[in-house]
Amino acid sequence: MSERDEAMRGSFGGVVVDRDGKILLRTPRGGFGGYAWTFAKGGGEPEESAEQAALREVLEETGWECRIVGPIAGRFEGENTITSYFLMEPLRQLSPPDRETAELRWVTPKTAAQLLAETTSEVGRERDLAVLAAALAKHARESPAPGAGGRSVRALEQRVADDPRTARSEAEKDGDV
Repeated sequence: MSERDEAMRGSFGGVVVDRDGKILLRTPRGGFGGYAWTFAKGGGEPEESAEQAALREVLEETGWECRIVGPIAGRFEGENTITSYFLMEPLRQLSPPDRETAELRWVTPKTAAQLLAETTSEVGRERDLAVLAAALAKHARESPAPGAGGRSVRALEQRVADDPRTARSEAEKDGDV
């Protein structure tokens, strides 16, 4: 582990994708950290595994109980943390989100790219767009059904990775905003 890794606090999060391929995004209350929209994430407790911490953070920040499909490849650096994410599927909503969350929204991958791009923190925006691209790639491998993991999702994942502004403009053109 590098000195920078040791200096940054580790955190864990989840990208929740439902059976229709929609992604759960949240707005942090008060625009915390410059985030317009983001994924549920946070620090782990000493006794928790990475998976337990990610599931707890998703439940706390969204109210959704989820099942982990698998880890999303990579560790994603933000302003103050390096976050490991898991692809998740929703089981049921158990409660409203906690006080850290102002709004939840289930959106298509195109709309997710557009909303994540509204974040004013460049580091946070680029991290979340990279997480979205990696999550879409994993989802495409895990869900071969058309629409959930078909060509359009794989193509969008590549466009988000190449240039998130292109994905945003295509989402606007398609009326998916």
